[in-house]
Amino acid sequence: MVSANDTGPILGIDLGTTNTCAAVWQGDGPVMVTNESGEIGMPSVVAKTADGRLLSGLLAFRQAVTNPKHTIFGVKRLIGRPFDHPVLAEQIPLSPFEIVAGPRGDARVKLRDEILPPAAIGAEVLAEIKDRAEAFLGEPVRRAVITVPAYFTDSQRAATRDAGKIAGLEVLRMINEPTAAALAYGHDRQEGRVLVFDLGGGTFDVSIVDVRDGMFRVVATGGDTRLGGEDFDDRVVKLFLHELRDQHEVDLSDDANAMQRLREEARNIRHILSDAVTARVNLPFLSALEDGSPIHLEMELPRARLENLIEDLVGKAMQVTQQTLDDCELSFDDIDEILLVGGTTRTPLVRKRLKVLSGRDPSLAVDPDNAVAMGAAVQAAALSGLRGQILLMDVTAHDLGIQLPNDRFEKLVQRNSPIPAMAARSLTTSQNDQEQLSLVVRQGRSQKASENELMGLVKITGLQQGPRGSVRVHLDFSIDADGTVSLFAQDAGTGNEYRAALLVPSGLDREEMEKLKERHKVNRLRSHTDKIKQASRDALRLMLSDIRRLRDDSSDEVEVARISRILVHGEDVLARGVPAEADRFIRWLEAFQDSEGEIQGLPDDLTATLGDQLSTG
Repeated sequence: MVSANDTGPILGIDLGTTNTCAAVWQGDGPVMVTNESGEIGMPSVVAKTADGRLLSGLLAFRQAVTNPKHTIFGVKRLIGRPFDHPVLAEQIPLSPFEIVAGPRGDARVKLRDEILPPAAIGAEVLAEIKDRAEAFLGEPVRRAVITVPAYFTDSQRAATRDAGKIAGLEVLRMINEPTAAALAYGHDRQEGRVLVFDLGGGTFDVSIVDVRDGMFRVVATGGDTRLGGEDFDDRVVKLFLHELRDQHEVDLSDDANAMQRLREEARNIRHILSDAVTARVNLPFLSALEDGSPIHLEMELPRARLENLIEDLVGKAMQVTQQTLDDCELSFDDIDEILLVGGTTRTPLVRKRLKVLSGRDPSLAVDPDNAVAMGAAVQAAALSGLRGQILLMDVTAHDLGIQLPNDRFEKLVQRNSPIPAMAARSLTTSQNDQEQLSLVVRQGRSQKASENELMGLVKITGLQQGPRGSVRVHLDFSIDADGTVSLFAQDAGTGNEYRAALLVPSGLDREEMEKLKERHKVNRLRSHTDKIKQASRDALRLMLSDIRRLRDDSSDEVEVARISRILVHGEDVLARGVPAEADRFIRWLEAFQDSEGEIQGLPDDLTATLGDQLSTG
């Protein structure tokens, strides 16, 4: 449980590849956070306009087609990854925005005049959902439980935590997404063994979880961080490009605006085909040929053709599911319920293949879109004491080990080991008076070190001087409840502690982190100011509309002239800017009526209402 001195709500956040949502514990259960329109999720999209304004969420999503090169989406695929990762090799050719190498070989994005780490983009998404939660709750939110894919590596988890810090959130816990879904399912149930099949926009996880009287024990987990709805969309986009080449003998893969429209249509068609057996693609004026004639895309896409395109991707998910069961020597006969999590599980082929594999229909006990955020809120409630304690026992998703000569991989912690976990390794010097020792640490399942994910380089410095082989170092690896790795090194003979640092290629150093925090504060202040200005502008427009209607309805020429003077002044104020000018207009209108007499039919509280809207905007 967190400190008793800590106050305020703890938000449960599902930071998704495609959409992000949040939940909070209220009364006796988790409740989804909504905006003023009752909407739950928001796009995980960030954009920068030509005038330098930073947009996030729905506003960023809406302008993506007209600003594709400076609209960032799917950043969860990039976070914590090196630029040369195989995922990026597949993503870069289809990405309308620019992905570049950072100073430490990490993947970054170009956003107009800035080159930013994915954590900074993720922070904008987190800040937007934080703002929504504060409006929903009516109080500040400073703490959160954030979910991550079970198959995320240490560097991806660390980068997600960095995103939370940049956004001004204290990240109390990070829990795996399928484990969170199991919490949402089991927080008010007594017992059961569930298989969580979590296929989202960008990642796939499968976990087997035992639920027993408030205890949640993950038996095994598997996944693929390169498998999700966006991969389905990529297949459809490639089909569209092929059709355009056939119809118009043109390749639009380098046309950022056309590619953004094709991607949005691919997602839309995929969603339609979850219910319908065929869908009509109609994209007029995608581009133009050299002679100026327009390029349109019109075609029918039956569900059967989509299923043919994604058959192998769905097959990969089934293979991972079966392998996860095999890892813990279980079968579907040992599973009480199969939980579907993630919007992509609505794809009929996914459900069909899973039913064939398991021999049963999946459970409808949880909402695929909301279960992860609600589970995070359950964990948050347990941390804050709003509900009974939860005993959550997760496992490692990867083998953790070190690289040896000849590309060998020595496992120190085996996958599916309960966490927290520890492992030890003894090292010795190979040279006289050696000052430091180095180790390459990796996570993965391959026996070849180079095929596993690079976690970083361990450097142990300040060694005692002596002949080679005389200095022995005891190195402890520990994995905490968040799945984060830390190190401790000491002299095996004297017990003296050595400095051991894990240098992560894609990590942020302290100086850059502080700069990003400051940048974020400035941008959020500007964003809030812009929102206030827009609210003021909308309020003033509404007021002028009421006054214009009053003028149009009046038959008194003198009164029409007086109202027209007000309108001219008000429209001039609107053109010059708000909210300061709008406030002056309120005072001017009050003075006008004091000197010229009240306008008949103008509500007495009109200026007061505008003032209230300005102050709360």
